[in-house]
Amino acid sequence: TPATLFPATDANVSFTPTTSSASYQTEILIPDRTAAGINLPYAVTYFYSNNVDGTSSNVGWRAVGNNTANRGDDPLLPNSYFVVRNSNGAPTLPFVAAGSVLTNKLATVLLTATQVQDNPVAMVRPVGVALDDTGLSPADGSFQATPLMRSIKNQFFRPADELLLFDNSQVGFNKSPSAIYYYADGANKSGGWKLVGDGLADHSADVIPAGSAIVIRKARTATPQS
Repeated sequence: TPATLFPATDANVSFTPTTSSASYQTEILIPDRTAAGINLPYAVTYFYSNNVDGTSSNVGWRAVGNNTANRGDDPLLPNSYFVVRNSNGAPTLPFVAAGSVLTNKLATVLLTATQVQDNPVAMVRPVGVALDDTGLSPADGSFQATPLMRSIKNQFFRPADELLLFDNSQVGFNKSPSAIYYYADGANKSGGWKLVGDGLADHSADVIPAGSAIVIRKARTATPQS
């Protein structure tokens, strides 16, 4: 929940409270997993009220659009990401996530649709995970392969399924992906994980850093499923 990740005791340590709705400071943005298409909107944006807009006894996590209702106990999905946005001059502060290490298998639902569909995903591991170890594979249908000949013949092509990775060290809002991967089919050495813009070089050992946001962009299908 917002209150367990960013407790009141961490104000001005890992996040900056807001005193005016005209100048939100640290915000937590939750992607809308029910939205159709790509570049999904946000379902809700949280901020930490420090008696925002001159109110009294109004301290804690709130949602933009309702400055008084307590939202600190709203559940955050463990297999999806959230965006921490520091706005209006809020300073850079360190966030350290603490908790139990997940040692069991984890299944994440990926939706397909009649149009290209984004799925916001998080890799819930305390260490970086190589692409080959993500569990995404054409073998079990979790990740649709791109025909190898399409990769070779067409410089400007759209892969089937894509994995979009984002760089937390880059500064900015609504950042573009730092890397886009796809899986090329083929029984020879040219098959496997590829990086858009790097030809047919093997990227199966590329690591998704711990704590990274991922978007799994599923290709359109005639019969939507999950």
